[in-house]
Amino acid sequence: MQNKRILITGASAGIGRVLALKLAARGNRIVALARNREKLGALVAEFPEIETVALDLSDPQALRDFAESGWNGDLDVLINNAGVQDQHRLVDPACSAAVMIDEVTTNLTAPIVLTKALLPQLRASQSALVVNLVSALAFAPKDDAACYSATKAGLRMFSTALRAQFPRGELRVLDIFPPLVATAMTEGRGPEIGKGKITAEQAADAIIDAMDGTRDRALIGTARIIAFLSAIAPKLATRLMSK
Repeated sequence: MQNKRILITGASAGIGRVLALKLAARGNRIVALARNREKLGALVAEFPEIETVALDLSDPQALRDFAESGWNGDLDVLINNAGVQDQHRLVDPACSAAVMIDEVTTNLTAPIVLTKALLPQLRASQSALVVNLVSALAFAPKDDAACYSATKAGLRMFSTALRAQFPRGELRVLDIFPPLVATAMTEGRGPEIGKGKITAEQAADAIIDAMDGTRDRALIGTARIIAFLSAIAPKLATRLMSK
């Protein structure tokens, strides 16, 4: 993946930040989209050629305004990476309507709306690619992340429908299914790195390898096991994800 104009959401931290730096180092023109202006500034300080867009994807009005304002210039690749996860059961008072709306808007509504808004520019490219960061939770949910799991299952289905709408040579849609990744969002959760959890660097390398390839999905690490188990023993897969 070289010499492309690539928009990455959630690019100020975690996997998105590593992706932005690695893809920029390859000679791609990166547009980093995130809500945190300070972190975007730090990203540009490290790689000045990166363009930035400050946008809160959890804000429906801001998302609508961005979608309706039009895109300035060309675009080859859209990476829908931004995501938030709340760790509560539905009976927990902390699991409020506001929290769930934030999750659904950021994780599912935003990728759908952005993809729709940017389709004209993407379809004008000879190498149009939409990359959706899904999750192993799209195959088997986590009991204390019901809303997050639902958004990732929805994103997986959106990719399938989008892929069906366009011939392969017109638009490629790539689903990425990472296992647990060590980021600020997952701090203190799950196993240690190397025992089911991977680093953001490892995740980014696997994503770029998948982008360089031709397949429609990439199952990373233990996500392969969960995807397999969900097909033959779904209850077991759910128990494993909920540990």
